[in-house]
Amino acid sequence: MDELLESLTMKFQDRLTSAALSASESALNYERTHFPLELTKKQVCQMIGGNMDVTTFDARFNCFPDFPRITGKGREKYPRDAVIEWYAKNWQRLSV
Repeated sequence: MDELLESLTMKFQDRLTSAALSASESALNYERTHFPLELTKKQVCQMIGGNMDVTTFDARFNCFPDFPRITGKGREKYPRDAVIEWYAKNWQRLSV
């Protein structure tokens, strides 16, 4: 009986892990297929914060000197994959 319960538990855990991986892959694929490599502030707001406005973006993200950005002439841009990576590592630092 214990072996049967253990076997069912292992199968359930495997399916749960598989579902979680599938969901995270879908989210990453969505971000990578629906947003260009170089993002504007508005696109970063849409990708990370849903409908967050640009003022909130500056207070929440641009205040960090290590937030990834592409500097140069014209509008400030943000590298999509670096922003995703930065957010994954630094979400605890966000307070607004």
